[in-house]
Amino acid sequence: MRALRVVVFGVMVAGIFAGTVALLPWGAPSHAAPSASTLPLDPPATAGAMAPQIAVAGDGSLWLTWLEPRRPSLGGGHRLRISHLLGNRWSTPTTISEGTDFFANWADVPGVGIVGRRMVAHWLAKSGADKYAYEVRLARSEDGGRSFRPAGVLHADKKPAEHGFVSWLRDGKELRAVWLDGRKTPDGGAMQVRTAALSAGGPANEVELDARVCDCCATAAVETALGPLVMYRDRSEGEIRDHSIVRWQAGRWTSPQPLGAEGWKIEGCPVNGPALAASGHQVAAAWFSAAPAPRLRFAMSKDAGATFSAPVDLDTEAPIGRLSLTLDADGSAVASWLASGGEGKARLRLRRVLPNGRLGAPLDLATTTSARASGVPRIARVADHLLVVWIEGGAVQKLRALWVPTSQVPRPL
Repeated sequence: MRALRVVVFGVMVAGIFAGTVALLPWGAPSHAAPSASTLPLDPPATAGAMAPQIAVAGDGSLWLTWLEPRRPSLGGGHRLRISHLLGNRWSTPTTISEGTDFFANWADVPGVGIVGRRMVAHWLAKSGADKYAYEVRLARSEDGGRSFRPAGVLHADKKPAEHGFVSWLRDGKELRAVWLDGRKTPDGGAMQVRTAALSAGGPANEVELDARVCDCCATAAVETALGPLVMYRDRSEGEIRDHSIVRWQAGRWTSPQPLGAEGWKIEGCPVNGPALAASGHQVAAAWFSAAPAPRLRFAMSKDAGATFSAPVDLDTEAPIGRLSLTLDADGSAVASWLASGGEGKARLRLRRVLPNGRLGAPLDLATTTSARASGVPRIARVADHLLVVWIEGGAVQKLRALWVPTSQVPRPL
């Protein structure tokens, strides 16, 4: 993420240290507080851990990846770790890769795609002398995450340029990756969105989905009943940075189609990407916009993304954003994000949205700061519970998690 492209404004308070996170007390103003049924479920990560990401396997099991700092005695750097949620406990972590050349940051995080017992993990590593020259490296597991071996680089080009913001999805019986690709930026070109299928032989059939997109906003991708759907922050020649979607339809990728169309003109990247969740023909989408003022928006599709409902606003009270999204068993969606907490603070918030767009009351789970080091909270559902993972700051930041009954997230009255 080149600093000159990043715009920090109002609710996006700059900073490198996250503040203390604490569960909100009973009777917190405006919003319901967690009940005693929430269960702390902190991941087995060391102090200083960052960049959490949840992956949901086809059998519904949950996997968590994160980055940890390595001890100075090992030369510093980072290691990428993964753990499996087994009931109400985490498995002993496996190290996927480690080294001193990781490009570690709060927004562009590692992750893993899963099909059956096969996993492909990714992370960012330096590929040149320029500060923002990094590539997406891969590691593969064929034994259900017990061990990983190096599997090369995701993208076909060898340009020392920005590559990242990877999203994984199951595409039939294979994995598919979507990412931001800066191979043309060293020559003055624009950031692209590209995709590739990953078979046993590695990445194949790499395709450009959009030739000009926002530089540092995360991508989102899901498998629908009709094939893959990708969402990302687009970028027009006039610097309008609204969101677009691309779908696989009738054996080809569609042209980019706008979703939201707020007309947000901003000459820089807000580093605030969209979130998607899908089940069959149902697709839920959520995104941040600052047109005309900071707000979080939501829309639902019943036809695998061919059309979406009119957007509704999840939060119009100067939200920070950093969205995550999941679908409940009844077809409603539950979104998580960082809401404004005043005076440089933020609230980790959940909210339910019914398929007809009706909103339940917000539920605040924890407080943190709006500093970038507080990262992006993550949410996923297993049966009648939600796993919520976030970063707690302080003198040394830590990963925290709660196991939240879905019944605790309010429904519309």
